Amino acid sequence: MRSAFSDRPRWVAGSIGPGTKAPSLGQATFDDLERSYRAQALGLIEGGVDAILIETAYDLLQVAEPAQLLRPHQTWSTAASITGAAVA
Repeated sequence: MRSAFSDRPRWVAGSIGPGTKAPSLGQATFDDLERSYRAQALGLIEGGVDAILIETAYDLLQVAEPAQLLRPHQTWSTAASITGAAVA
């Protein structure tokens, strides 16, 4: 979605969020995540984003599912942000 308002290129990134449930703790299933991420990703894709960000996940399964979902349709960039806590 390059900007028509400037001769300098512009790109739009949209983020899909992790939600509040950790699949590795049994709080959500992979199917639950797929439904949620699919709805978010389709809205962004239909809106014309150039990149999708998998936003601030604290459970690696929150990244694995959308990455798997987006892989077959990979015509744009994808990035992920992961956070963690130090364990003493």
